[in-house]
Amino acid sequence: MYVPSRAVGFIKPGMSALVRYQAFPYQKFGQHPARVREVVTTSVRPEELPTSAAAMPGAVQAEPVYRIRLELDQQTVRAYGAQIPLRSGMLVDASVMLERRKLYEWVLEPLFSISGRL
Repeated sequence: MYVPSRAVGFIKPGMSALVRYQAFPYQKFGQHPARVREVVTTSVRPEELPTSAAAMPGAVQAEPVYRIRLELDQQTVRAYGAQIPLRSGMLVDASVMLERRKLYEWVLEPLFSISGRL
């Protein structure tokens, strides 16, 4: 998958990710665990990408992107009581877990950042 340059700074191999398949809406079928396997260090211009990859949600058109590879925990999705195999070319989006915080740390973060202590 491709990550905008503004989001790639802290992504490292081994980090956890949650994958959402467009063919299986996550609201009904959930998010699926994965791990970052590789972060390519060379950027790619959007015009060099295949058409489907160039249409990333939230991406600025001229912004370079970096390819990351995710390793899926499962190659199937459980839907309606059956394990449905994933197919090549399915569109996905994902969230990489950059950090964990307790709820109170997240709520009070603006106050801590003002005082310089977090």
